[in-house]
Amino acid sequence: MEVISRTLADVPADVAARAQCRGFENYFVPVNLDAASFTSRIEADNVDPRLSWIYETADGPAGILLVARRGTTSRIAALGLAPELRGQGLGRKAMEQAIAQARERGDERMVLEVISANEAALALYAGLGFERRRRLVGWRHPEAAGEEGPDTLDEVAPSTSAAWLQAWSDDDLSWPLSPQSHLGAAPPLRGYSIDDRATAIVDDTGAYVRIVSLAVRPDARRRGLGRRLVNALLDAYEGRALAFPAIVPERSSRAFMEATGWELTPLSQYEMMLTLDATTKPRQ
Repeated sequence: MEVISRTLADVPADVAARAQCRGFENYFVPVNLDAASFTSRIEADNVDPRLSWIYETADGPAGILLVARRGTTSRIAALGLAPELRGQGLGRKAMEQAIAQARERGDERMVLEVISANEAALALYAGLGFERRRRLVGWRHPEAAGEEGPDTLDEVAPSTSAAWLQAWSDDDLSWPLSPQSHLGAAPPLRGYSIDDRATAIVDDTGAYVRIVSLAVRPDARRRGLGRRLVNALLDAYEGRALAFPAIVPERSSRAFMEATGWELTPLSQYEMMLTLDATTKPRQ
């Protein structure tokens, strides 16, 4: 079956969205994107359309490779091929091309996230020299009112909350959790704060309330503000669960999350990294 490729810059957003949906058909997590949601996602992730590829067959869009960049770090934001194209070495060839291009432009590292149960993808990336850096997990808070009574939860513009996240968030967060991923936050996302010292961005358009990101001002930490913010959100969304997707570093989050009533979700990912040293060679 002949496969042709075009850069993301050369195709309309609706075609790219269909390519990603086809590439992740029968995946561990359903992928349903339209042109608008696809565009929003690639902008937040700093995807470079000139470095990203759409794959097509005679039947139409059939796969995607998205490459994002921040500074001297590249990220594989998505790699997926339609079921009929899998197992033919096309994914490895796409990755080898992306790695070679990253080296040529002087990038220092490449990162990606892969679902822990995806053994085929883990083997592919390990064979290319990627190493597991840490485990990323999801958290869910049961549908219940806060334990300490409601605080005054102020709604703020998502952009205001994003600016606070930029100033307050810890270093070395995962790429999708990083405040850089939320600089363009806008409705339907919603921003909340308590006393302008703790903030969260949430997406409440789905069945559960997705926590996009959350932070407490550094000089106000260890005073219960994180717990108060969680409880205020639970009160505001009484009867609905709160949840983080599986993008949260497990080791650094566990103590706070368990202390504030969160439970691990079944899905987890590995964050993997390749140091783009000219001497690094893929395994044969």
